[in-house]
Amino acid sequence: MRCSVSRLVASSLSQTIRAAASSPQAASPAADALPMETSAPAGPIPAPISHKRVLVVEDHKDMREALAEVLALEGYQVSAAPDGEKALREARRLLPDVILLDLMMPVMNGLQFRAEQVRDPRLAAVPVIVMSAFDIEVTAAARLSKPFQMEDMLETVRRLAA
Repeated sequence: MRCSVSRLVASSLSQTIRAAASSPQAASPAADALPMETSAPAGPIPAPISHKRVLVVEDHKDMREALAEVLALEGYQVSAAPDGEKALREARRLLPDVILLDLMMPVMNGLQFRAEQVRDPRLAAVPVIVMSAFDIEVTAAARLSKPFQMEDMLETVRRLAA
């Protein structure tokens, strides 16, 4: 994953640099400060296709979006929710293969979500990866201590989704 993401970023930066160097505006100091639109890299790196569904439950939008993007690049079908209440509805609709769960969230926290999840016969066996900076007692298939490396998250998802 690191390699494919690095190649994608490097390719994109290379396209941007080439476009800036060939632009007639490149000599203008004002143009240097403006972002340039470029086409997508010539050969995007295809993500492996997976039919595995992952539900990301995280109240911090940037973190939720980053996790979803990394998982999608790996080929997972990703759905996300900002709190436990919305996650429970989404889990019942989606029937995910793995759930990434933050514990400290508004509306319904991760502990409350887990209690509801294990009561639902359709969701009880879905493995949960708890993501938390706090050492809170909760039953889960795996735990990631925040901050964590995306590669560690991916390895854990791969193992539990297999």
